[in-house]
Amino acid sequence: MPRRKILVVIGQIGAGKSAVCRELEATGVRHLDVEHLRMANGRRLAASAIASHIASASRTRPVAFECTGAADDFEEILEHLRQRGLTALVALLVCSMRTALSRIRDRQGRVRPRAGGSWVAHAQWTESRLRFVPADLSLLSETEPPASLASTIRRAWEGAECAEKDESPSRGLREVSFSQLAAFQICPWSYRLKYMDDAPEALETEQMYLGSRLHETLAWLYSDAERSKTDLVAWFRKRVSETLPGGVSRVTSSRLVETGLSALLFHHDVFYRQDHARTLAVERTVRIPLNTGVTFVGRVDRVAVDPSGTVEVIDYKVTRSERTSRPRIPDWLQLAAYSIATMHELDLKSVISRRIILPAGEEERFVVAQKDVRRVTLALDRWTRGLVMESTFPMNAGAHCASCQFNPICTAGTEYPVSRRAFVQPVGYS
Repeated sequence: MPRRKILVVIGQIGAGKSAVCRELEATGVRHLDVEHLRMANGRRLAASAIASHIASASRTRPVAFECTGAADDFEEILEHLRQRGLTALVALLVCSMRTALSRIRDRQGRVRPRAGGSWVAHAQWTESRLRFVPADLSLLSETEPPASLASTIRRAWEGAECAEKDESPSRGLREVSFSQLAAFQICPWSYRLKYMDDAPEALETEQMYLGSRLHETLAWLYSDAERSKTDLVAWFRKRVSETLPGGVSRVTSSRLVETGLSALLFHHDVFYRQDHARTLAVERTVRIPLNTGVTFVGRVDRVAVDPSGTVEVIDYKVTRSERTSRPRIPDWLQLAAYSIATMHELDLKSVISRRIILPAGEEERFVVAQKDVRRVTLALDRWTRGLVMESTFPMNAGAHCASCQFNPICTAGTEYPVSRRAFVQPVGYS
């Protein structure tokens, strides 16, 4: 018997969640708001009680549950729903911080948040927390009217309910990485070609190539006590000459070397020379067993201990984040998972999670502690379950097709031509 599907609408404060849910309500959907549920009968309800209310309401008609998705117990609520025989379709509404704050001011006037502080602080906190949350559907609510968003969500909701009847678990999946989960969310068909059919990759963009070389160079850089700029330049140039595909022009080769060295030398000045942490490991493999029967695996760029004795789990991002047609990927979930695995292996109560963005010289950091373990693990469970249970692997065409490694052998490639900065040939070099 198919499981009932609950729609969960999440997003930034001011992203338009209530407006979208009101549009859905006009079509016969029951709209439940988390704030009203939390304070039922004058007392604050736990996640299990909130899930019970949602499950009870869903027996008579479809339910749309509205919340930000940022609360500590968000994943607990979804897990309790699952235990009650319901499956959540999570729709994330995305808008810029500027738009969110503008909408909040128009709606709230001078009213302060119930928890105190400023709306700016609350919006920033919510934005950071949403970077841990996987979503089944991600929609830009910047300019799209609520009625249009509600229509798109309703189609996805109904489609998910229809597909569920023929659902059968994918077999043979024992381990899954963040890259696999992200690839599946971007385009299930591309995921199938790469990870299930072992199809040969026909394209590699300059960005993909350069990213691999920069990660290799950073692993080399931090694997010894001290590396000079001269050594750094020589090692990177040698690695590029060893791996660059045949037929690449001298102009392209020079541009790749120049771009890579610019980022590396900047990093050497701004971070490497000022870094007093002792490296414990580079490219460290970590694992987290999940309730789906699958093990989450990853490779940490660097684990280090600072002079105070605090362990740091460090991820180096070699490209700037850009908004494309890709669904929103919960990028901080990756680093949080690596941090939890490291805490377990080293028997720690907490670690500092750091992400360093090379081109911009920026750093993001947050603390991961024991209280975060269940929330992060449940998020991985939920995200992985969607992959484990997939059976059709549909094609998701969009602007990302231009840089997909399977573009030349995919029917979507005719609509989205290959990126001009791509090596269009098999890329099976070492």
